[in-house]
Amino acid sequence: MNLAGVTWFTKDQLMALFQAMDAQGHGRIRMRDWLSCFAWDPMQAAMEVQRALDTSLRQPAFRRRLDSTMGRKGMDFQGFRDNLSAIGVRWLNDQQMRLVFDCIDADKSGYVTKDELKRVEDMRRQVEMEREDAAEREQAAAAEKRRTTERAEALRQDGIITRVQAVLRGRMGRRLAVAQREELARRREAAAATKVQALQRGRRGRELAT
Repeated sequence: MNLAGVTWFTKDQLMALFQAMDAQGHGRIRMRDWLSCFAWDPMQAAMEVQRALDTSLRQPAFRRRLDSTMGRKGMDFQGFRDNLSAIGVRWLNDQQMRLVFDCIDADKSGYVTKDELKRVEDMRRQVEMEREDAAEREQAAAAEKRRTTERAEALRQDGIITRVQAVLRGRMGRRLAVAQREELARRREAAAATKVQALQRGRRGRELAT
């Protein structure tokens, strides 16, 4: 199978991807459809290569190896390829490796210098800073959204509590009014009973007097 430089999948992964793209079961897919799944940016790859080189430079043995291949003009393509192979960068085919080399070789001299590698490093760090800033802004936006949601929920809960309190106050008010009316009725009944008793005592008093 012609993978067009896409070499980092296992056989099972390739088969799963192929079957997903070959939904009709024809047993074949077009090359342009295959390549459309992979956005390969040579400069992005160059930055990843520079990262790998920078990490490997912490090892004294590789630092000496790189210095030995960095001649007066710089490092040629063969030395570049050998150094990448030495640090385990095997996810680039020769064509992709040439494109990465040409991206780093800013003056198109056919050699990669330490200054050109430093330029790619600066670009990588700038991209990483922008990504970090974007991630921080996204996190801040998400946090603000959560706070806004929490405030809205708090206001909603406050509104519910206020309405419940109003209902309770209304119920208590109605109960109080009913209790007041009942008390007034009892007082009236007591007053009427007292009046009736007074009339009865007066009648008995007159009857005894006669």
